[in-house]
Amino acid sequence: MVKQVSIPPGATDVSTALLELKGSNPDIVMPAVALGYGALWTGFHNLQWDPPIIGASYYDSYDSLKELADDGYTPSWDCVREDHPKFSQNLIDEMDAYVNAVGTISPNMLIYVNTDSLQLELLKWAIEKNHSTSPEAIKNALESLDGESFIDPLFTYDFSPTNHYGLTGDLAAQVCNLAPFVDGKYRIPTIAD
Repeated sequence: MVKQVSIPPGATDVSTALLELKGSNPDIVMPAVALGYGALWTGFHNLQWDPPIIGASYYDSYDSLKELADDGYTPSWDCVREDHPKFSQNLIDEMDAYVNAVGTISPNMLIYVNTDSLQLELLKWAIEKNHSTSPEAIKNALESLDGESFIDPLFTYDFSPTNHYGLTGDLAAQVCNLAPFVDGKYRIPTIAD
């Protein structure tokens, strides 16, 4: 790490911090903010600085990235290979529902299915497995998951008493490109090579 700077929450002008970063001539920039990406992307554009970026969000102000996305990467589990197998009709139906609800305010409908719908599918499965809503029964059921798929074979889970990460297979942890996208209206990023 050659330089670390901070910006105050809610800042709309981050040019001083970005100038400090630019002056350190980093090989890659890693924004570590929860919100406020729009101010960062505007600052990069105003400085005419287009460094490689890792860790940027798909949600907050994604469209403001513009050409910054072309050399940007993010850790995620919701990206695919360009030539991925066809999605199941269940997954297409889920992504269509999200597209109809949110339009184009955010890319990557796989994120919505994975972080919203699949949690409910896992809970439903665990309750039905032990016919119980007790926290201990749900925990025991989830910790017995061994290659179960929900909504689409793309989402396969393996849990154990010592492994609560769960998501395995094609959607296990990846580094994804911030652009370009595949799959038309679903705007899904691809796995970085």
